[in-house]
Amino acid sequence: MEARKVIKLGRSTLVISLPKNWVKLNGLKYKDRVCMEIRSDGALEIFPFKTGKRNLQEVKVEVDPVERELLVRKIISSYLNGYWRIKLISKHIFTEEQQELIRKLCWKLNIRAIDATAREIVLQSITDLSNVPLDMSIRRMSSITLSMCKDSFKALIDHDVKLANAVVALDDEVDSFCLLLIRLLRSTYNNVSLLTEFNLEFNDCYDYKTIVDRIEHVADDAVNIAECVNLLYTYRKRLSQQVIKDLVDLGDKAIDLCRKAVENFFNEEIEVANSLIEAKNDLKKELIDRMIIEKIFKEKDPIKVYTACSIKDTILRIAEASAQICEATINKAIRKIYNFQHEPELAH
Repeated sequence: MEARKVIKLGRSTLVISLPKNWVKLNGLKYKDRVCMEIRSDGALEIFPFKTGKRNLQEVKVEVDPVERELLVRKIISSYLNGYWRIKLISKHIFTEEQQELIRKLCWKLNIRAIDATAREIVLQSITDLSNVPLDMSIRRMSSITLSMCKDSFKALIDHDVKLANAVVALDDEVDSFCLLLIRLLRSTYNNVSLLTEFNLEFNDCYDYKTIVDRIEHVADDAVNIAECVNLLYTYRKRLSQQVIKDLVDLGDKAIDLCRKAVENFFNEEIEVANSLIEAKNDLKKELIDRMIIEKIFKEKDPIKVYTACSIKDTILRIAEASAQICEATINKAIRKIYNFQHEPELAH
């Protein structure tokens, strides 16, 4: 915490200077306006007047002609760091492959190329972060992810490669949600006006990022199951009905666990979160009690054993992700209870 001295200006006005780093962080200059709000505990909050100037930041990114994956990472990193405009400058000219990578990223990140030459491409975000509904977006991301999980198991039951491919295709949609929400949370952490608008505290950003990350991982798990279905189809193999039934039963429980964990993240019920964490442990125990691993190895065929083991591990990862969401829920709920209990009353 930084202490500053109150000084007198004129006959009766008391003032303090603004910290240099804070001014630089918020891009303020002489004659810009700031907003002030008196909190219930008597503290004074100061934040920039909402003009959107922070969203007008531009970053210049140098690109080497041989860059492929690094080019993708540079653009995504610039996007996640909240830059509104990204100017790509090639040391020579952009290759056809680089241009194709940039076009694909524009779709995924909801950005547009507003200017382009052989050596320079200017990308601009078309999303106003202040208009992104945080909770609703997470619920939508979760809904798509859970549907992917259900469809991947249906594809396993029906040996349906088309449905499996549809699950894989939906992963880009979840990735887009994930990147947008992480960009929003990173920007919110550094912008008090956005924190106030979303009714969040700084630490809430960590908990929200946890749930976004975990949902994205569950979507990857759904893709893994779908790819196992594709592998079985390619080699013209099918798991035994008993193994499929056991895996689907456990998978349904893991999916339901994830659904309840996401819903409870917004309800913030500590006892429910704790019971879901215990349910994750019960799922692991059921895996042993039903002797699923033993049944898998009775398949003997290496392709069948590999895919069945991979699906089994994926189910456990979905359950683990659900438990981590519940842990974030407990952290968020406990913090709110603690803050409420220690909030001083205003003098009457």
